Amino acid sequence: MKYLCILLLSLIVGIAAKSQSAGAYQSADGGNRIPANFTDFQNKNIYTGEKLLNDLDPSLKTLKYGDVKGSPFWSDRWYFAAVYDIKNNFIAKVPVNMNFANGKIYSIRNGDVVELENDAIRKVVIYEDTISNQVKAVFLNFLPYIYLNNEKINDYLQVFHTGPAILLKLKRKELAKSEGSGGMSKYYFFKDMTYYYIQVGNKAEALKKLSADGVLELLPGAFSYKNWASENKINFKKEADVIRFIEYYNSQKESPNK
Repeated sequence: MKYLCILLLSLIVGIAAKSQSAGAYQSADGGNRIPANFTDFQNKNIYTGEKLLNDLDPSLKTLKYGDVKGSPFWSDRWYFAAVYDIKNNFIAKVPVNMNFANGKIYSIRNGDVVELENDAIRKVVIYEDTISNQVKAVFLNFLPYIYLNNEKINDYLQVFHTGPAILLKLKRKELAKSEGSGGMSKYYFFKDMTYYYIQVGNKAEALKKLSADGVLELLPGAFSYKNWASENKINFKKEADVIRFIEYYNSQKESPNK
């Protein structure tokens, strides 16, 4: 693992030096966004000999990203992100994107898309740009007690806030096949799959669905805040509202008067 981390550090530092010195990333509005350019992926095989997240037939090893409708990536543009190692030490700030079909993190080096080493990266903090340092999203790996279909997973989960209770989101883009109908041909596409978890302390439990009962039953004492949720028009079917409610819940739990 130590040798792996050294290799990763040298790779990322090299990428960071290139990225920060390249004026080509400067956009007309003064921001510093990475241009969307995934053309290099069109001819890459989806099946690389490793087990895919949804474990499709190995006979599809010749299927390429360009043969599949949709995108496996978190975004259609590159964003700068601070990456941290498994001990939460800052490594570098580099352009990244997340591939939710295979659970990998990618960056750009010398104009080429390169894969970073997941086993050495615990946290990815993605920024809107490199000027304001406004955080767009945070992803964590190696979280305890994260299970899917009774199997422990080590995927990157999006973390929405801090506090006694935390909402986590697992996003996957599974390779699916349309059977075709009405004369349409069969084709492959990326199917969005989203799973939510609520972590209280060191324990994370799957949220069966975005609903009032689903959320409240995972938060100790949360039913006493139902009136606040009603008064503030919290719609538990909406991710943003669930975040609002949990942030209020945390504020009450952290209040010295509670």
